[in-house]
Amino acid sequence: MDSLKIGQIILELRKRNNLTQAELAKKLCVTSQAVSKWENGRGLPDIDSLKRISKEFDIDMASLLDGKFLSSDSNKIEKKNIKSIILLIAIVLLIISLTFTCYFFIRKGNSFKFSNIKSLNTSFEVKGVVAYSNDKKSIYISDIFYVGNDKNINEYVSLECSLYEKNNSIEKKIAQFGKINFDKDTINNKKTFKELLSVVEFSVDDYSSTCKELLIDNLYIIVNVLNIDNKVITYKIPLQFDNPC
Repeated sequence: MDSLKIGQIILELRKRNNLTQAELAKKLCVTSQAVSKWENGRGLPDIDSLKRISKEFDIDMASLLDGKFLSSDSNKIEKKNIKSIILLIAIVLLIISLTFTCYFFIRKGNSFKFSNIKSLNTSFEVKGVVAYSNDKKSIYISDIFYVGNDKNINEYVSLECSLYEKNNSIEKKIAQFGKINFDKDTINNKKTFKELLSVVEFSVDDYSSTCKELLIDNLYIIVNVLNIDNKVITYKIPLQFDNPC
């Protein structure tokens, strides 16, 4: 999934419907900051927001995720000659009738299904989605929230998050965000754990695992956070799908 392309689609849909970011956010039950983040390609909507966008603007979900939506300007037909229009329609109908079977199978192969991602660690909330079709699988995690008790306010300096897949006894790192770093700049820029987590996201396009392997305990996140005493604290966040493949 290309966050920049999807963000451009959301931006275009909003402008074509004369909506502000705040008005669109209200329709989608999110914050205006989330809409701004999507439109600038710095994040993607979760599954619930994708469904609302698809329904609100009558756009196919698969086209939205593939970033292939075209503006109405590119589809306008200049109505100069009514006979030419009738002829064009007749040609299009003929092509559709001749290629219907092929189109059906292509459409079936590219149809996306979705599953929400959730955290099994009660100290964390995770928002994300797995999108998969017959020939493509993608994982996107937009937000990780720490909801546990954090007594060490403003005493963290850097954070590293890694997304792992476990297949039997084999563990594979799929993606990484951030890196543990302890220097003068980071020491002078102390943050809370929640602040460090607020910018974390994962986007894995063309995920290589087969759908059958996407079980309830296949994926997990390892969070390493460094405090001002140069001590690394580690958290593990097992992930769960609403509808396991």
